[in-house]
Amino acid sequence: MSPIYVPGKVVLAKQFTWNETIWNPSMIQTALWLDAADASTVTTVSGTVSQWNDKSGNSRHVSQSGASSRPAYTASAINGLPALTFISDDFLERSSPGLVTGASSRSMFAVYKPNTTGNNANWVCGQAWNGTTTNSWFGLMHRNDVVKGDPYLATYAGDITDGATPATVAKIGGATYDGTTLVAYRNGTEIASGARTLATNTGVSFLIGRDGQASSYMNGQAAEVVFIESALSTLNRQKIEGYLAHKWGLTANLPNDHPYKLVGPTP
Repeated sequence: MSPIYVPGKVVLAKQFTWNETIWNPSMIQTALWLDAADASTVTTVSGTVSQWNDKSGNSRHVSQSGASSRPAYTASAINGLPALTFISDDFLERSSPGLVTGASSRSMFAVYKPNTTGNNANWVCGQAWNGTTTNSWFGLMHRNDVVKGDPYLATYAGDITDGATPATVAKIGGATYDGTTLVAYRNGTEIASGARTLATNTGVSFLIGRDGQASSYMNGQAAEVVFIESALSTLNRQKIEGYLAHKWGLTANLPNDHPYKLVGPTP
């Protein structure tokens, strides 16, 4: 940054740079926070992940007891940082985690990278449908079958997407729901919205890498997941997007008018 010249002296202006200790999701009411870059939160067995610990303080860890269904922990997966790699029938689950239910407000964001653009649906993360009309789901997907979308927000009340063909690059997918309107975001830009009435049952699980019907398996990488039990304000949504973008090397994906395009969020 260029110095500010004042008669008789030179004063250097302070330049803020992003640092995880300056702002992170713990500074809002986060219900679930999974961070693959924090190796201390990932339990591995022979290179595969048996448990991914929740950093929100709510102990909503996701796990997998079956050795053959555990995702791999991949170093330098996304711009030099590690991520969980899901293939075939890999998934992690938190059964009945006590997350928000019914038509209550909620928000969810994830950094993920599809490894395929094939003709199928890939569940990244979310509250998972169990296949009955009395339950709904609130899930982030990428799919390229009947309806293209990346991200693709799946809900029992009706899906939300802009029809984008999945691209095999890392991105920030997100959604906010205020009890009336569901809004989907990709890399800090709103891509679609619509009126929805969710009815998430108390028995739904939170799943990563697979939906509740043991289908729509993800083929790709999940790096960070943040779930909030409210519809975030514009300011806090943009803080999460800025935090994720600067951390995972995705600032080029943010729109030019995003407030954290150049520097990350501060308290």
